[in-house]
Amino acid sequence: MVNSHYFSSETFAFLKGLAENNNRQWFQQNKKRSEEHVMDPAIRFIIDFKPLLIEITRQFT
Repeated sequence: MVNSHYFSSETFAFLKGLAENNNRQWFQQNKKRSEEHVMDPAIRFIIDFKPLLIEITRQFT
């Protein structure tokens, strides 16, 4: 079953902050937020949608 909620307001708050502070120091200070609110949800999304993508195209096999 596909989870209907992957990305939260925290995801978009992080991305907005990154756009405003696109530098290594800011990113290092916010790396945990990146992993928790961007990377982990994105990986879950990809894993959950892979079976559906395989049904519609062979490129994902």
